[in-house]
Amino acid sequence: MFSEFFTWLNQQPQGTASFLGTLAGSTLGFIALLLGAMFNAHLNRKRDDRLRDQNRTSLATALYAELKQFRDDWIADIEILKQPGSGLASVLIRTPKARLFPELVTEIGLLPPDAIRAVSNAYGVIDQWEHDLLLLDHAYKKADGVEVQSRHAGFLVKYHTIKAQAIEDALNHLAPLMK
Repeated sequence: MFSEFFTWLNQQPQGTASFLGTLAGSTLGFIALLLGAMFNAHLNRKRDDRLRDQNRTSLATALYAELKQFRDDWIADIEILKQPGSGLASVLIRTPKARLFPELVTEIGLLPPDAIRAVSNAYGVIDQWEHDLLLLDHAYKKADGVEVQSRHAGFLVKYHTIKAQAIEDALNHLAPLMK
C-alpha cells in the first residue's frame, strides 16, 4: 500500500509533493494543538474542582464553628436553668449573634441541598430565638440577651432543647463536609 502511494507520488509534479507535505505537517500540527488545548482544559477543570472542594471545606468549617458555639451556649444555658432553686427572680439568657453566616451566605451553594436546608433552618431558629423569648410575660430585652423570670425555667429548658436540636441537625450535615 505504501509502495503504491510512493510510486504515485513520484509520478506527480514537484509542486504536488510539496503541497501534500505542507498539508500533512499542518494537519499534524493542528491535531497536536487540539490535544494540547484539551489537556489544558482537563488540568483547569481539575484545579477548579480542587479549589471548589477547598472552598466547600472552608465554608462548612466556618459555619460548623459558629453553630457549635451557639449550641454550646444554649446547652450551658440549659444547665444553668436546670439548677433547682437558685433564688434568682430573673435569668439573663444570652442572645446569639450570627456573624459569619451573613458574610458567607453567597457561598452557600457550595454545600449539598440537604446541608443548605439544615443550615438555613438552624439560622432561622437562631434569628427567631430572641423574638420567641420576648413573647414570654415579663421578659425584657437587654444589651446582651433577654431577661426572663426564673419561673419560666422549665419551659426554657424544653424550648432550648428543642431549638438546639435544629442546630445539632445542621452540625451533623456539616461535619462530613469538613473532611
